[in-house]
Amino acid sequence: MPDEHAGGGLTGWLWDNRRWVLDRARDLADWFGQARSIPAQLPTDTEVETPKRRGILMISPGGVGKTTFARFISGERDILTLWGQPYNESLGIERFAFADPPIEIVVPPGQSHRRDTTWPQIEGELAAGAYRGVVLIVSYGHHSLGLTSYKRHRLYKGEFAQFLEDYTADRRKDEQAVLDRLSPLLRACLEPVWLLTVVTKQDLWCDEQEPVERHYRGGRFAAEIDRIRQKLGSRNFRSELVFCSLTISNFVTGERELLRENTAGYDSRRQIQSVHQLIETLDALRTWEGAGT
Repeated sequence: MPDEHAGGGLTGWLWDNRRWVLDRARDLADWFGQARSIPAQLPTDTEVETPKRRGILMISPGGVGKTTFARFISGERDILTLWGQPYNESLGIERFAFADPPIEIVVPPGQSHRRDTTWPQIEGELAAGAYRGVVLIVSYGHHSLGLTSYKRHRLYKGEFAQFLEDYTADRRKDEQAVLDRLSPLLRACLEPVWLLTVVTKQDLWCDEQEPVERHYRGGRFAAEIDRIRQKLGSRNFRSELVFCSLTISNFVTGERELLRENTAGYDSRRQIQSVHQLIETLDALRTWEGAGT
């Protein structure tokens, strides 16, 4: 990473690193667009099939930032200018395509009531090896509520502080449910595959960094990932975990009610550092993927 004192102090550091992030994002977009799977064996007939290009699956509960991340990686939007953008609930499967060569980042809706109607085909494709990587996005329970007020949420019993505690705990359970649903599919995967868990919205919970890390590095969450690793082995499976903030904004409802302010001191420098780490991790996965082909 460039020296923060170069180019005019903090302002120069932010500019230099912002450019680094965006340049590396373009490099990653090239990787996502170019990688292809290699057939396990040649077909028995006289024609050789063209290797199918394997996509990237981005999956999560609703309201944690997966669409923002997909747009960033696909080069559609500059993630560092998206601060404070409202949450738009995904109604169907979104596909962010690369034109040359054609490949997709597939982003199914994360709301629990939409999973059984939109996930089954994708789940079958995952087990069959159609995706070379899965990005699982979580946020330590800080999931956007959508367009409603927290006072109309099923968990609100009249006490705001208790609601926020109950809501984030409930959403963490849903994050675990998504991983539990993915786990048997990954264990059955017919091709080498990687899993990147991205814990977003660090600007909201960074004052709880230690318990957040314990939650994802230990307990049920880590144990489920270990089950995948034990089944596939290190040659066919790699898992990484990154904590970051894709944008900086307060935690608000669709009616602009403030649930939690972003943590004091979490500024653009820390955000860029977190995205820097995310990109470096993706680059490490790229290297691992290339070594296995």
